[in-house]
Amino acid sequence: MSSSNILFRLSDSLFVFVGENGIKNNDHLSLFLEVDNHGSLPIGWRRHVKFSLTVSNQLSKKLSVKDHESQQWYEQKSPSWGRLSMLPLNKLHAKDSGFLLNGDLKIFVEMDVLEVIGKLDVSEETSTIMETMDVNGFQIVPSHAEYVSRMFEKHSELASEFRPKNQNLRTAYISFLLSLIETMCQSPQELSQDDLSDAHAALGFMRDAGFKLDWLEKKLDEVAEKKNNEKASQSGLQEMEEDLRDLKRKCSDMEALVEKEKVKMSAAKAPLSFDDVVYVIFSSVLVASFIPVCCCTCRYLIAYPKGNNSDHLSELSLFLEVDQSRLLPIGWRRHANFSFTVLNQRSKKLSRKHELQQWFEQKSPGWGRQSILPHNELHAKDSGFLVNGDLKIFVEIDVLEVIGKLDVSEETSTIIETMDVNGFQILPLHAGSVSRMFERHSELASEFRPKNPNLRTAYISFLLSLIETMCQSPQELSQDDLSDAHAALGFMRDAGFKLDWLEKKLDEVAEKKNNEEASQSGLQEMEEDLRDLKRKCSDMEALVEEEKEFLSRSMGKEVDNKFTWVIRNFSSLQSEKIYSDEFVVGGCKWRLLAFPNGNGVKCLSLYLDVAGSESLPHGWRRRAELSLSVVNQVCDELSENKVTEHWFDARDCDFGYTSMLPLDTIYDKDCGFLVNGDLKIVALVKVFEVIGKLDVPEETESLSKVEEDGGVEASDFLDVSLNESMDVNGFQVLPSQLESVSRIFERHPDIASQFRPKNQHLRTAYINVLLSLIKTLCQSTQELSKEDLNDAYASLAYLTDAGMNLDWLEEKLEEMSEKKEKQEAGEKRMKEIEEELKDLKLKFSNLEAELEKEKADVSVARAPLSFDDVV
Repeated sequence: MSSSNILFRLSDSLFVFVGENGIKNNDHLSLFLEVDNHGSLPIGWRRHVKFSLTVSNQLSKKLSVKDHESQQWYEQKSPSWGRLSMLPLNKLHAKDSGFLLNGDLKIFVEMDVLEVIGKLDVSEETSTIMETMDVNGFQIVPSHAEYVSRMFEKHSELASEFRPKNQNLRTAYISFLLSLIETMCQSPQELSQDDLSDAHAALGFMRDAGFKLDWLEKKLDEVAEKKNNEKASQSGLQEMEEDLRDLKRKCSDMEALVEKEKVKMSAAKAPLSFDDVVYVIFSSVLVASFIPVCCCTCRYLIAYPKGNNSDHLSELSLFLEVDQSRLLPIGWRRHANFSFTVLNQRSKKLSRKHELQQWFEQKSPGWGRQSILPHNELHAKDSGFLVNGDLKIFVEIDVLEVIGKLDVSEETSTIIETMDVNGFQILPLHAGSVSRMFERHSELASEFRPKNPNLRTAYISFLLSLIETMCQSPQELSQDDLSDAHAALGFMRDAGFKLDWLEKKLDEVAEKKNNEEASQSGLQEMEEDLRDLKRKCSDMEALVEEEKEFLSRSMGKEVDNKFTWVIRNFSSLQSEKIYSDEFVVGGCKWRLLAFPNGNGVKCLSLYLDVAGSESLPHGWRRRAELSLSVVNQVCDELSENKVTEHWFDARDCDFGYTSMLPLDTIYDKDCGFLVNGDLKIVALVKVFEVIGKLDVPEETESLSKVEEDGGVEASDFLDVSLNESMDVNGFQVLPSQLESVSRIFERHPDIASQFRPKNQHLRTAYINVLLSLIKTLCQSTQELSKEDLNDAYASLAYLTDAGMNLDWLEEKLEEMSEKKEKQEAGEKRMKEIEEELKDLKLKFSNLEAELEKEKADVSVARAPLSFDDVV
């Protein structure tokens, strides 16, 4: 066994949980039986179950480990029961222990559901599951495994040219072939000429499917020849029997006497009359029926409906006896564990079960129970034991040890119980399906020719497999499957089945398949178009963002507090962490920090970082609100967004989210976060407070701050008393202008070396014009108009004419004019791109809606038919 915990599903609602190392590592194999999907059952559900678990010893059955039979109520608080210590692991893995054979462990579960409260987990028709196994590419039931294996060993080329690929049809064909062989194994006396004709027709059908059956045809010819010989011999036999009849008549009296003596001799253990013995079985169970058990012993069941002695005349008695025990060798013995169950056909939980374990031998070849069931209870009205005069008795036998030769060969040991439905012998799990089929199509087999039971079973099983094939979805079915189904339908009709209704359904399935293929082709084309459109939209959006970033940089300061970061080829990044470009918000430089593979977690980790924090003065702090978003590029509403507020300082210069978004979600192709390998992140930053110098000098802060009293006109500056001003390089300026003017003269000491005006008021007016001009140039290109720039050029000329040396300012003004032109061209281009993007998104939306509609149509076309839909 390769895994420590294994689930073996028994049905759609039950499974066995196997813990190889024990549930609590207790060095024992643990086994539990649990209700599957119990979370989906209604409130108050309960299941009363009787079960036993057996770990099979594959070398000696008597060494198998069987848990004692348990009876438990399964419910919401206790949905599982079992054994923590089923088998010690050292015993399980011990060499030659017999539990592991070729690495395989066999576990048997026997269970009986006594009562169900709450809805059933599965419908009755699907509740029985028959396990299959693969032999040479054919799925078969385990009881057929040896036959099929031997057939392929002797005829290795048997299926080398076999065409059907559909697994249901393959199983039906191999089962049909086995039934054909089983038919040929009957004695010539049991076979009719019609049986042989049907067998020849079936052989032709098998060969048409690609089976190589020359060897079987030869055998069939031999069987036909035997039948002819048997027929000729039968004629001669009849003449001899006529001669013997006269002789028998003479011996009649003697035979009657012998029979009378035989009856007396068997009185102790056998029925005394037909009514006393045979009647107990009614029409369901045969007295003295032959029961091959576990490859090693033959037994029969004896029932005494009125008891087998005077003390038990009012009770049913049952005994199990070894058949033909006198033919077994001296000293033979059989150790068996067996049980009798008298079935209550109305409520299974009311059935009567009796278990025994005995040694059968020459002096005691039969064992049983004198008192199984009182007559008054058996015959009571509505007791449920007798239904339409029939009584059902089940016998379970487990042979523990055999001394002396086996009674039957292994190959005949497996018996599969069948039942009759409209003259066809079928498995119990098929009863509901076949009954419904005959209810709806009563004329189905009215002209069906084959009489041989084996062939009739093979045909009805083949018909069920054909219907099961048609119940697959169009997506699962291939055109070859449909061709094979049409051929199989023809074969069924040739045998006499009336299948017009099934042919119509098969045509519908074929049409659905064609529609599904056409829709799938159209769907792929639409998805390809949608993918191209999505790629164009993504590229266009990236272009818009690039234009916005370019405009933002060209305007000289941030247009707003938004920054977009497109991480190219995100999935192929090898770096542990990556940084975005720097951006400015609130006079502070920022950047984004990302961990593509997570910062110790399986999520994208994303942070806002103060750029150049090491160069900031001691004690600096920034209070800001940050909003970080991972953009969903298919549906913006599905974007992942997180908002917080934080004080940034020297000890904590970055802040964000370690678990921003799970990597599984990002890489999920249907989630929409990665488009063409690119991941898009948007940061919104609001700076509330700054302690310490700004990272980016704001010229406007160094300019004069005019008191807000409704606005100050230029003439007001002339009224300022010189006593309220300060001198900077011969110019009287306001205290608020001191820093700005000082910095101008520091950087450009020769600015006023040729300045002519001497009047102090004029000098002050000129310096104010210069400061206003600088303040104008500190605006963004978005805020400046063409007229503003023309006025700035005029002011520059005015100052230059007065003798100021302003080459540096003229250069800045030209840069600003060039930026303004680029900004206007960029805005125009961006509007064109956005308009084009809008059209693309509209096309994308329409195509996406059309795709969803097409997917819905394809989903309907792919839906498989149910059995009732076909029948």
